[in-house]
Amino acid sequence: MRNFIPKPYKKEPITIRISTERVAEIDYLSAQYNLSRSAFISQCIEFALANMPDFKQLNAGKGKEKGE
Repeated sequence: MRNFIPKPYKKEPITIRISTERVAEIDYLSAQYNLSRSAFISQCIEFALANMPDFKQLNAGKGKEKGE
């Protein structure tokens, strides 16, 4: 039998306001991908940030500042 090993929670809960219509769309799509609403929104945000030109440039500069 495996032992239970608690791990730190690496996500921070936040509150956002979204229109009722958008929530319905999010719920429909998250169900289609068999994801929780939270997981779906998180992945959407990650995708959007990774594909924003300004954000890509910002992240590229971070490595240079640290000497990496």
